[in-house]
Amino acid sequence: MSLDYLILYFGLYSFIGWLCEVAYCSLLQKKLVLNRGMLYGPVCPIYGFGALILIFSLKNLIPYPIALFFAAVILTSSLEYAASFILEYLFDTLWWDYSKYKLNINGRVCALNSTLFGILGLALMYIINPFISKYVNQIPDLFILIISKVLLFIFIADFIFTLKALIGLHDALLHIKSLTENFYAHLETLDIHERISESNIAESFNLLREKLKQDRYSAYEKIQEQFKLIAEKNKGRILSAFPNMRQRRNNLHLKLLKYFKEKR
Repeated sequence: MSLDYLILYFGLYSFIGWLCEVAYCSLLQKKLVLNRGMLYGPVCPIYGFGALILIFSLKNLIPYPIALFFAAVILTSSLEYAASFILEYLFDTLWWDYSKYKLNINGRVCALNSTLFGILGLALMYIINPFISKYVNQIPDLFILIISKVLLFIFIADFIFTLKALIGLHDALLHIKSLTENFYAHLETLDIHERISESNIAESFNLLREKLKQDRYSAYEKIQEQFKLIAEKNKGRILSAFPNMRQRRNNLHLKLLKYFKEKR
C-alpha cells in the first residue's frame, strides 16, 4: 500500500474513530458531545493508527474471529497505554484516567474499553474495512494523490493549532503556579497557614476569605481576579475534550483553572 493510500485510510479511520467517541460520550452524558480528541478537527488520530495496525497485523487471523478479537484487544490496549505514557512524559499530564474503572492498569487502560476496542476490531476487519476498501480501490490514483495531500496539509495545520493551544495551557498553569506561590507567601506574612485544598477549592476560598478579613480582602480579591482573567484567556477546548485530565505533580493548578472556567 502506497503512502498516499495510507494517509487516506488514516484520515478516514481517524474520522470514524471521532464518530465512535462522539456517540459513546454522548450516550454516557445523555447529551450531544462533539468536542472529542486532542485536535481541533473531527478526528481522533489514535483510532487512525489503531485501525492501520489492526489491518496490517490481523489479516491472517480473519478465519479465526475469537483469536482476532483477543489480538485486537491486546494491540489496541497496548497502543492506548503507550499513547497515555508518551503524552504524560511530554506534558506531565495524564490525559485520561480509568483509575475508577474495574480491572484497569495504572489508570491508562481498563477492561471495559479494551473489550469495546476488541469488538470494534471485529467490526473493522469483517465489515468496515472491506466495505471502505471496495470503494477506495475504485478511486483513480490521481484523486487519491490529491485527497491525501489535502488531508496531510489539514492534519499538519491542525497539529500546529493544537500545539499552540497546548503551549497556551502550559503557560496558563505556570502562571497559576506562580500566583499561588506568591499568594501563599503573602499568607505567611499574615501568619495564616491555610492552603487551597485540591479536594474542595470552593470551601478553601470561603475559609481564606474569612481569614483575610484583617487584610481587607485585598489579597483574596486580587488572586480571584487574576485566576478569572487566566481562565478567560484560555479557551479550554482541550480541557473540555479531556474532562478527566490530571497532572501527576501539580494537579491543584489544573483544578484551579477548571474551577474558574466553570465559574465564568
